[in-house]
Amino acid sequence: MSHLSSDPERFSPVRPRVLAAGAAMGLLLGLTTSGGIAAARITRGAFEVALFANALTTAVALVAVFFTMRRVRAAFDARVSRRALLAAQVLGAVVGVVLVHLLLRREALGVVWWLSEQPAQFVNDAVAVFGFLALVWAVADGLDAKVLVLAFVGVTLYRVTAPMWHVDQAPGGFHSSVQEIVVAQFVGAALALGLFRTLLVRADR
Repeated sequence: MSHLSSDPERFSPVRPRVLAAGAAMGLLLGLTTSGGIAAARITRGAFEVALFANALTTAVALVAVFFTMRRVRAAFDARVSRRALLAAQVLGAVVGVVLVHLLLRREALGVVWWLSEQPAQFVNDAVAVFGFLALVWAVADGLDAKVLVLAFVGVTLYRVTAPMWHVDQAPGGFHSSVQEIVVAQFVGAALALGLFRTLLVRADR
């Protein structure tokens, strides 16, 4: 009994709260990213839809960077490891993507008949979501060049193989393909997060 009372932090609810916040952040990133891709597919790559989706996902990524930073994690609970928080974010992101596709199947496929829900569509979501997560972790605790290079290599390979993942057949074609939009979102977010990191470093000096 005395052992239990001498180690109260062992039973602290803070750690689950931090992990739940990480999962919620991943869920929000999955919903906004996959939702933006779904909107781009339905509107045949409309520029204004792509621009709005890019701005929204970049804003979410900026918030995710803030809560992923070491100093912020330590302020809440130093016991939360990078691996645990990343796992929570990935789990939340996967749930977000699944929810978007469930809604798409229920609400849109019967109306927009040319949409094609195939495994290839999930590649678009995976590249977008995990590309954003890679950017988040690359700039959260200093510039991690290895993670950044890995993210850019993955997105480059995705762009080179774009015809494999473009399976919707819209009448009249697309203004911008989903793959072009995903790459543009990634590049835009990379620039925004890079600027954020630069301003943060200057503020710390």
